[in-house]
Amino acid sequence: MVNVAIAGGLGNFGRTVTEVLNRQGKHQVSVLGRKAPDTKDSQVSFISVDYNDVKHLQALLQDNKIHVVISCLSLTDDSAIAAETNLIRAANRSVATTRFITSNWGTPVLGEMTEYMPWLKYKLAAINELKSTKLEWTHFIVGYFLDYYGMPHVKTHLPPFLVSVDVATPSSSFTGCSMASPSSAPGEEYDDI
Repeated sequence: MVNVAIAGGLGNFGRTVTEVLNRQGKHQVSVLGRKAPDTKDSQVSFISVDYNDVKHLQALLQDNKIHVVISCLSLTDDSAIAAETNLIRAANRSVATTRFITSNWGTPVLGEMTEYMPWLKYKLAAINELKSTKLEWTHFIVGYFLDYYGMPHVKTHLPPFLVSVDVATPSSSFTGCSMASPSSAPGEEYDDI
C-alpha cells in the first residue's frame, strides 16, 4: 500500500481528493495541515505541519514514510506559494518521498497568461521548483470543475462560484471578474461555437 499525504486535504477541493482516495482503499491516506480538525476522522490520519520549516516537513515525510505528496493548497498568494515551495523542497530531500502532484488543478499554466490571471504566477513558480528536483511530478489540468454547474444538486466541498453562460449568444458573465477588454481573454477563438 502506498502512503499518500494530501496537503490541504481537509479544504475545499482537498477534502474531495481525501474522501475519494480513502474510499478506494488502495492507499494509506494522511492529511497534512496547519491546524488539526475539530473532529477526528478515524479513517484518515492528520499530520500537523509547519510549512515554514523545510527540515520539519522533511522529517514528517520520512517518519511517516510518505511516498506521494498531493498538494491541494490554494496557490493564490505569497504565503501559499512559500508553503508549496517548502513542501516541494522537503519532499525532494525526503528519502521516502518519490512523487509530487502540485496544486494546479484547473487552468493550463502559460507564462503569458499571468497578466490577466495573476494567481497563475504561483502555479508556474511551483512547476519551476519541481523541475529542479529529482522527484517524479505532475499536475492535472482538469478545466472547470463541473461541480459549479451542479450546485446545489450535487455533493461538493467547493464554495459557490457563480458563472452565467448563455450558449445561444455565446456570452458569459463571471461574478467578481472584470476585464478591461473581454476580447483579450483566452478562448476568444471559440466565441462562434
